Amino acid sequence: MKIAYDRKRTRLYEQRAAAGRKLAERTHLADIKVRKQGKTLKVVHFPQHGGRVPSVRVAGKWLDWFGFQIGDLVILTAAAGRLVIEKRRA
Repeated sequence: MKIAYDRKRTRLYEQRAAAGRKLAERTHLADIKVRKQGKTLKVVHFPQHGGRVPSVRVAGKWLDWFGFQIGDLVILTAAAGRLVIEKRRA
């Protein structure tokens, strides 16, 4: 059985594949941009000693994107309206 190929349809599929590769590359670049910007977290309350205190939970795969591994020691520095988490150097 002989299969006939339609050149126009083949070209269309090739264009779609190329467009998919370009989209994947743009998505990857967007991911890198988001990783450089950081992550938005919400300050919530946490019950402590019969009262409530502000709390921020820092967890997720995005920590790995920024180079934080399980078991790493970190230093948390606080200033007015700013928290900085740095990996502790050995």
